[in-house]
Amino acid sequence: MTSYQEVHQQVRNLTPDEHLPLIEELASILRRCVTPMSHPRVFADFHNADTEGRLRLNCMGTIQDLGRHHIELKNGQLLTLYSEDVEVDDTVQYSDMEKLWVATIDWKQIRLRILQLKLGYEYVARYI
Repeated sequence: MTSYQEVHQQVRNLTPDEHLPLIEELASILRRCVTPMSHPRVFADFHNADTEGRLRLNCMGTIQDLGRHHIELKNGQLLTLYSEDVEVDDTVQYSDMEKLWVATIDWKQIRLRILQLKLGYEYVARYI
């Protein structure tokens, strides 16, 4: 396994066109280091909230992540929901009114996912 320092040094010595594969590898290493793996991580659209402020778990990215992790949702299940730049731990429940799964999140507990890397490229953050 490649270390963070090795990848970081390699990236600093490359041209911009050569960065993408190493940035993806660096992001993979950072995800393992930064994100606690106590709950499965599932994509969610943080703009897709119901009138009670719960996130609807019905977007394509959510469905893909649930399938990839072989998760069958249950009331009270804990998940870490993420998007491009934020994440939050929350509890899943079924909405009888909307007939779909939602996550009851505490909007005050949302964490920023962007790390400041001294690589000089803004697009690095979206891979973390």
